[in-house]
Amino acid sequence: MIATTVRPVIRYDYLSAMSVDFMFIANHLSAISHLYPGFKEWLYFKFKPEFLNGSRDILVAYDGNNIAGLSLLKFSDFEHKICTFYVMPAYRGLSIGHELMNRSLSFLCKRNVSISVSQERETELYPVLKNSGFRLDRKVEGAYRSGVVESFYSV
Repeated sequence: MIATTVRPVIRYDYLSAMSVDFMFIANHLSAISHLYPGFKEWLYFKFKPEFLNGSRDILVAYDGNNIAGLSLLKFSDFEHKICTFYVMPAYRGLSIGHELMNRSLSFLCKRNVSISVSQERETELYPVLKNSGFRLDRKVEGAYRSGVVESFYSV
């Protein structure tokens, strides 16, 4: 018997302001919300209004109707940033993170894009960052949580 791996067929879409359910998004990001104090408040009161006015976007990787990954993006005259980047545990190791990152960078025109990563997630995210051309700019202890190092990368 030969073992084969069945890879899901992933569809990537940007969410429309008319169709976004921020509670649904918050629930899918609950596994990382503890890494950033006030995450849900930021999502609802900072990200959402700027999403509705067109200066932020949400890229979603879907496996059928299931969310496989999310990338929350900010683009303005002053900043191009991947604010939140997350691949669901069941979809890790399938190159979805690499494709989601490539599409995020393409959306942000691959210029002066930044991302920060908590020390708890850096080891797992580093291969995607390195493969995408990110370089470490600085590490800051206490940037979001006391005693915790946040790494800031750019490409």
